[in-house]
Amino acid sequence: MMAHINEHLGFQYRVEIEKQLGMSLPAQQDESGDDVHMDPEVEARLAPLLAQASQRLLQQNMAQAAQQQAQQQAQDPLVQMQQQELQIKAAEQQRKAQKDQTDAQLKMEQIKVERARIAAQTAMEAAKSQSQKESAETVEKMKMGIDMVKHISEKGKAHELQNKQLLTNVALHKDKQMNEAMKEPTQKGE
Repeated sequence: MMAHINEHLGFQYRVEIEKQLGMSLPAQQDESGDDVHMDPEVEARLAPLLAQASQRLLQQNMAQAAQQQAQQQAQDPLVQMQQQELQIKAAEQQRKAQKDQTDAQLKMEQIKVERARIAAQTAMEAAKSQSQKESAETVEKMKMGIDMVKHISEKGKAHELQNKQLLTNVALHKDKQMNEAMKEPTQKGE
């Protein structure tokens, strides 16, 4: 019975190889059932082609077996639970990555706001310092102006005093001249 099963498997494998090659292989037995030996030259040409076809067929069979095994595992409740756990872990990692990204963006915004605040404060301090400097200069100029007015006023008072003294001297001098002039006619008359 095993020999019969093996014979069917061998025939099925031959058919698959012929599909891979895209051509029919020469018969292995003649009509009487005797084994037919292939010409060595034909056999040498077929050998690499058969090796390649066998390799492709083996890869196909392995892929099918892996797919069947994956389907069986997918139906297994334990495997389904493990897949769900993996999905939950993946979702958690994605959430953490998004949170980290959001935190980083928030931190960058805080840094920008802090830099803007510092720049504004620096500008305000510079403006205040400039204003204080200008105010001090204005006060100093005002003091200088007041001092000049005082000085001019004092000079004016000094000039006024000198003018008054001059006028007084002139008036005294005229008075003296008049007195002398008045005395002279009386003295001439004597």
